[in-house]
Amino acid sequence: MDFKTYVQSVIASYVEKQNKRIVFIKHYNTLNITENEILANVEKTDDKIFLYHEYAMHDMHSSYAPFLEWIRLCYDMYYKDTMTAEDFLRKCSVYSMHIETLANFIRDDLCSRKEDAMYFEIQYETHRMIQDILGILEYISNEHKIIFIISKLHLAPYSTLRLIKEIIDRTIDIHAVLMYNDEFMITDYKKQVWNELLRSVSNQDRPLEWGRLDSERTMDVQDEFWFDKAYKNEYLIRLRNMYYTFSLEDAYYYMNNILSRIDEKTVRFEKNEQINFILLAVLIDMDMKKIDQALVMCNRLANMQCHVSEDRYMRYIYYYTYARVRMIASNPDAVTGCCEKCIEIANSMNDGFLACKARVLMWSNYCGIGRDIFEYDFKYKCDDHIIEQAKNYGFSNFLAYICLRL
Repeated sequence: MDFKTYVQSVIASYVEKQNKRIVFIKHYNTLNITENEILANVEKTDDKIFLYHEYAMHDMHSSYAPFLEWIRLCYDMYYKDTMTAEDFLRKCSVYSMHIETLANFIRDDLCSRKEDAMYFEIQYETHRMIQDILGILEYISNEHKIIFIISKLHLAPYSTLRLIKEIIDRTIDIHAVLMYNDEFMITDYKKQVWNELLRSVSNQDRPLEWGRLDSERTMDVQDEFWFDKAYKNEYLIRLRNMYYTFSLEDAYYYMNNILSRIDEKTVRFEKNEQINFILLAVLIDMDMKKIDQALVMCNRLANMQCHVSEDRYMRYIYYYTYARVRMIASNPDAVTGCCEKCIEIANSMNDGFLACKARVLMWSNYCGIGRDIFEYDFKYKCDDHIIEQAKNYGFSNFLAYICLRL
């Protein structure tokens, strides 16, 4: 029996019996098998939906790929006509701070949120994002018979491997067939989570194994990201999505690769392109708790004259980002100065939201809440007009902590 026939047989049997939630197929070869070939022996019925994904080598894989894309697809197929993306996410019990981010992704493929994550909540928000995605997948799977099929799992990003490990450890009712090459050299930054995933698989149930073919071993192959200048804009969008969905390990790995291209000048970057990548690098470094590195990136932005740019929004973003880093680095005077500049710029633009955002950051700096909840100094009373503005613009997490002292 060759590899394709073996996979066809396993999947056809799995679909028919479904006596396991997840099936792992471990192999030792580089043979390619297409979606149509995988499903060739599966009896087609209207009540079963197969979602297939095969990772490509050397790509920048998106955050939690392909699960976020599958969630958007399922929303469009089953829920779009009856509820908004926000209502759908509430049905799935998504954490309130993540509804805006995921709803924007579902609608526009672009994650964003008005209110910054609290520095001391990064770990918590990362955990909640994984739980949110699992909850959405489980909600969809309970209402529709969906089987997820992933080929070349060994190429998956860190965020996806962590998500799948959680699925296995929690025995969530999601049906999937996952195939991987056990001879493949895993990229360094995700080796630990890959090994943890394999241990979880081994503890739960031994994976089905296709016999070793020494002539096709791939020990010398490693999947490193290959930068392609044609996709610079797409890279920036994907990195932003990683940042907002807390796929920080992936974002840090890919961003460092791109920054090295900028430094080496092997690829032409326009000045504004460099600034956009470096600004995002600051945020990623900060959430990865690499504050010294974030400050170095801020200095690079200053050397690029961002603080005196004719673009007022650019000046605002520079000072606001620098203020956030300085707050974590325990430099309160610098934070106050930057926030005052932000407020001045925002007022010149007649942008009440940006002005409020800077005031919230400045007050967070005064009372210590921006860095660590245990540094909260209750002697500072937030001005009523700031509280009112925060309510108007929806800074709910900030207001929740304010209520601790009211």
